[in-house]
Amino acid sequence: MREDKRPSPKELLEQLQAEEERIQKKEFGRLKIFLGFAAGTGKTYAMLEAAQDLKRQGVDVVAGYVEPHRRAETAAMEQGLEKLPFLMVDYKGIKVREFDLDGALKRRPKVLLVDELAHTNAPGCRHRKRYQDVKELLEHGINVYTTVNIQHLESLNDIVGSITGIQVRERIPDSVFDEADQVKLVDIEAEELITRMKEGKIYSQVQAARALENFFTRDKLIALREIALRRMADRVNHLAETERKRMGSGEFSAGEHVLTCISPSPTNTKVIRAAARLAYAFHGEFTALYVENQKLQNMDEHAKKRRDENMRLAKTLGAKVAVVYGEDVAQQIAEYAKVSNVTKLVIGKTNHRIYFGQTKKTMVDAISLYAPNLDVYIIPDLQSERAAGKFHPPGRGKRDGRLRAADFVKILALLCLGAAVCLQSERLGRPELKLLMAFLLGAALASVVARGYIRRNRELNAKRAYRTEILLSNSRKLRRVSSREEVSNELASQIQKMMNFTVIVYLKSNGQMREPRVYLRKGLDEGRLDGLSLGYTSQTERAVVSWVFKNGHRAGCTTHTLPDAQAIYLPVMDKEHVTAVVGLVLEERREIGSFEYDVISAILGEAALVLERIDKIEALQEALR
Repeated sequence: MREDKRPSPKELLEQLQAEEERIQKKEFGRLKIFLGFAAGTGKTYAMLEAAQDLKRQGVDVVAGYVEPHRRAETAAMEQGLEKLPFLMVDYKGIKVREFDLDGALKRRPKVLLVDELAHTNAPGCRHRKRYQDVKELLEHGINVYTTVNIQHLESLNDIVGSITGIQVRERIPDSVFDEADQVKLVDIEAEELITRMKEGKIYSQVQAARALENFFTRDKLIALREIALRRMADRVNHLAETERKRMGSGEFSAGEHVLTCISPSPTNTKVIRAAARLAYAFHGEFTALYVENQKLQNMDEHAKKRRDENMRLAKTLGAKVAVVYGEDVAQQIAEYAKVSNVTKLVIGKTNHRIYFGQTKKTMVDAISLYAPNLDVYIIPDLQSERAAGKFHPPGRGKRDGRLRAADFVKILALLCLGAAVCLQSERLGRPELKLLMAFLLGAALASVVARGYIRRNRELNAKRAYRTEILLSNSRKLRRVSSREEVSNELASQIQKMMNFTVIVYLKSNGQMREPRVYLRKGLDEGRLDGLSLGYTSQTERAVVSWVFKNGHRAGCTTHTLPDAQAIYLPVMDKEHVTAVVGLVLEERREIGSFEYDVISAILGEAALVLERIDKIEALQEALR
């Protein structure tokens, strides 16, 4: 049996408090990325060249992890720099070289070189990805120089795949690239790169020959170089506009709001990435909408997994994920677009008209009918889901219109009546009665089934309509609030409309966690508020809240993280940071259903946008003082 080495809530709270105090006192490091469009462009060489310049200036610069790939010129440039020992990790009986994060933190140089930002660490390292190692270094005030190729950016994965025919698995969130303090494009002509490859300066002769036939063709390299140049231009424009806004100068158009849709389709990732690129190019808001309906609720587990993966991808690319409910998907998209001031819709083109609830017209036709002023961008679906044999129509699972016990009793009674009539017809010598009874019995059975189906669909539709109303109402009300306290009140109100939970809201401002606001569920005596609040906001509970603030994941009751808490705590997040934590007291310790959880997540997503807006307004007001 494995020993449970998890810290107690008290120890965890002490650790988090110490960490918070340390963060408030320190300065964050700066990140410089050397960007290339392919291997061999000279990223690592340029990084080492910059490091040698710093060393000559007397700067404390250390090579934390540099991968020269047996290239003589690169290895020569590394000479004279202090190098940290590698971390040797045992993986499947093989010793694997990895970056020693703890060693770097202990050495604490002014500038640290960490090659290959998109690298996936071997199991046993503290973080799964190297960019997460870099983030921790920056948090400790260490400046980092690193390298990455353009194909490793998450939003460009599908474009690179279509050009090269290769699926790049090691990727970084675009936010890491966009938030870097400096990005230097290490550029080289495609012909020169091919020449270097032929001369054996990048790979061995055998590897080079294979690469020249596949990845390193002239047309592919030119296309990748163009993508890198365009992405750098977008970054420069984005920084310039951000700076103009910060300084309060320049003319600005009304903000763009890009909307895309999430589905279980295998090609939905392409649509999401295209929408993310569009939102970035227009400096606009980015939302990913999932429309739940009866058929989608009954899709198989494989499809549900794909849907969840697409939701995670959207969040990684900076989208706010929203969930609405309705059988007419096109109408739900159009209504959400109107309420949320969406200006551009990015949608995939598929042949699944029935899947989207459309039998006579396409999805685009229907949306254009409901929202004629909405700009619609159609991303072609080059991979037919049905031809691939991977898509399972959502209607093939269990039916929502399944029979209840009362319906079975009615059917059994009808069958008994039919049997009795048949027996009597034999005695009377009237065989025609059997045919008549068969007809009447079939009609009666059909009536029972149809009535049950209609009744239950009516109940489900009413339930979904109510929840959709809550989401739309929540969106409208939250957009009108102007303070964090109003956000807190509205959050609790909307959640309690659906589920009778005691709600606890922890807000953060200026990097500090505020005192919680407790909203008792209906039925609890308001006179007990003070006493109950002490229990709901005890040191043990606050330790869980602090963990959620730091890690951005849910924790507490019914989860695997600190499950002894009285409440489940959910993060309210903007693109990367937790701005608030909402606790739901689960008195019976039952799990929240996926349906309800999705609705709550959508409400929290709306709240995150409002809190982000309030932060920006406060920052602007502070700058103007």
